[in-house]
Amino acid sequence: MTARRASAQGRATGAPRTRPATAVDGNPVADGALAPPAARAAIQHRLRRAEGQLRGIQRMIDEGADCLAVASQLGAVRRALDSTSEQLALCVIEQELSRPRVHAPEAGAAADPSVAPVIERLEGLLARLR
Repeated sequence: MTARRASAQGRATGAPRTRPATAVDGNPVADGALAPPAARAAIQHRLRRAEGQLRGIQRMIDEGADCLAVASQLGAVRRALDSTSEQLALCVIEQELSRPRVHAPEAGAAADPSVAPVIERLEGLLARLR
């Protein structure tokens, strides 16, 4: 059995993935999770706002609102979720680029300061793709 198939089979049976946890501001966070508290808060805020919009759409449907108005609101939620997804992708990229690499001279080596301009260019690129 291949490693990929075994991994998929483990998830199918409900076996939890185990990752080492690290502490961020005293809170345990799985390795690879969205670590910066400000980034987590921003993503959560965007998701809560989209959730509120979806509830509003459900209310519109219950009240018999015009289909065009419902479709317009659905489009707004979709764009909000797309934007949130882009923001999350940037966070993942930033975390990965900021992480000391295996080939670093020391295990505790600092992250490369040249990551910030790369992130800014990626933000611009994603903004133009919308």
